[in-house]
Amino acid sequence: MIDDALRPPPLTDPDVQAYKDWLLLNLFDYASWAVMLFNASLHGAPADPRARTIGTALVHLPDGSWIGNVAVRGFQETVVGMNSIALDSLAVAVDPATDRVLVSAVDPDAGLEASIAARAAAHPLDVEERLPFGPGWISWYVVPRLSVSGRVTLGSRTIELALGLGCIAHSSAKPCNLISVLEGYVAGSLRFRILGYASQ
Repeated sequence: MIDDALRPPPLTDPDVQAYKDWLLLNLFDYASWAVMLFNASLHGAPADPRARTIGTALVHLPDGSWIGNVAVRGFQETVVGMNSIALDSLAVAVDPATDRVLVSAVDPDAGLEASIAARAAAHPLDVEERLPFGPGWISWYVVPRLSVSGRVTLGSRTIELALGLGCIAHSSAKPCNLISVLEGYVAGSLRFRILGYASQ
């Protein structure tokens, strides 16, 4: 069962300016051998006009090419729910009632459009404790295996995801100087975890 929600800090939290929450869905498609990353994240105190939301939709194809882009918006331009983040170009939501992760993405400039539903196929790993990471901390919630359905359009090419496999990670953190490295590590490690499942 997927039972998770975003974890915004109280306004009295001394670290509220360092608030960080992100929902990351990684997919591997057996038929096309495409690896896909959809990530929606929140950065900064929600009430601060300087705070930002970031939406990333990227598809890596076997020929080595990448399709997609990154969008940066303000909180006032983003719809944030208890377990969802929706920018104009990307939305990621967790639906505990149906044990599904839902993703919608559209990037006309890159020729990318996606509509995806992924259902839990493994028990989640929930680490609520704030684990030390450099001068900051991190906690996370991971469902390491999802069955996937939906469609991803890349220009004139359409990938049906009936044979897809995925995993969802929700992380919250107080960033440190290496937070960008951490994000890359999370994305990369989950990507290779998917590839590991595909080889089994």
